[in-house]
Order: sequence, then structure tokens, then C-alpha cells
Amino acid sequence: MESIGETDAELLWADVVDTLEQAELPAATIAMLRSCEATSLEDGVLTVRCSSRFVQRSIGRVQAQLDETATSVAFEDTHVEVEVAVTRAEDRPRRPQRTTVTVPVAAPVQ
Repeated sequence: MESIGETDAELLWADVVDTLEQAELPAATIAMLRSCEATSLEDGVLTVRCSSRFVQRSIGRVQAQLDETATSVAFEDTHVEVEVAVTRAEDRPRRPQRTTVTVPVAAPVQ
């Protein structure tokens, strides 16, 4: 039974992650996978978006398992492509700059 409003990409991604969780991947990897959002499913490519390049690289370490699982769940050759949601430096929040303020202190009056 299809959930209202969910796309094929979202349904497939949820099934892929559930299957990989049953395969006992490390909890951190499952958490990273769950943090991703499925964006499209076209011509055998399931595209998901993640929050950072670190998550993208970590997920890339299980790419073969992702593709195998997606293929198994979809019953057709399926490749999982992981994109980063924010890629341009000017779109990322900047780290606060440290500043030093020197406040003159008056000498004690005698």
C-alpha cells in the first residue's frame, strides 16, 4: 500500500535503507542513510541528497551494497547516486570570526 504523497524514489529509498538496516550495517551508516532525501528515480538511477560532503563520502564506502540492494528491491538494475545538498561555499553558513577587542583601562586616580 502506497503512502499518500510519497514518490517512487522516496518509497524505494525507504525500502533500501530498511533492507540495509536488516543487513546490520553500522548504526552510524544507517543514520547517515536515513538523513538522506530521495529526489528522483529515472532510467535506473535513484538520486538521493545528503547534507554534507562527509556524509556523501561515508555513504560512498558502501556504494556497492547500495546498488545491490536498490537493484534487489526495485527488481531491475538500479544505481544510487548521492548528491550534496549545499555545494557552493557562498551558500554555506560561515564560521564566526574571532575578534579581539582591546579596551583601554584608565590608571587609578590617586
